[in-house]
Amino acid sequence: EHMNSGRFGEAINLLNHLISSNPQDPSGYNRRGVCYENRKDYEKAVYDFRSAVKLDKKNKTYNENLERAVKSWETLLYNKILGFKREIKINPLFPTNYLEVGKCYKNLGNWMEAEKWYDEYIKREDPSADELIRYTEILAKNNHITKGEPLLKNYTQKYPQDHRLWSRYGYFAMWLGKKE
Repeated sequence: EHMNSGRFGEAINLLNHLISSNPQDPSGYNRRGVCYENRKDYEKAVYDFRSAVKLDKKNKTYNENLERAVKSWETLLYNKILGFKREIKINPLFPTNYLEVGKCYKNLGNWMEAEKWYDEYIKREDPSADELIRYTEILAKNNHITKGEPLLKNYTQKYPQDHRLWSRYGYFAMWLGKKE
């Protein structure tokens, strides 16, 4: 009823409860994906449609919804990339534009390109702990562990209370064979 009336926020709240009580039912993820798509939140829509497809791979509707949302999200991401690249031509010293391009490529799954843009961002500004976590996720995907380990070591000293940095640093050290 909420969906038919265009009250997608209310529908999402109800669907959250449905999914929590029955996480193996793909229809809840599909419906919530439709709500997110109608709100133009394509990232969340894609994640929900992927969840529905994982639970019911042969469902034609779920697969079509996923394909449509992915196309919309990719179009949006490529348009954002173009916009941020235009901004970089206007002001190449503004670091946030490099970061945003990197995030877009990360969302597109283009890990090598994402790493290049994050590298450019880090040349211009010290990343926050959150951005460093995202950057090291990209480095791990590209198997550039030796590049990330010294950064993580530095940031665990800079933010000694951030357990996420310690955890990520531990994994990077372990992957490099550092047992201490």
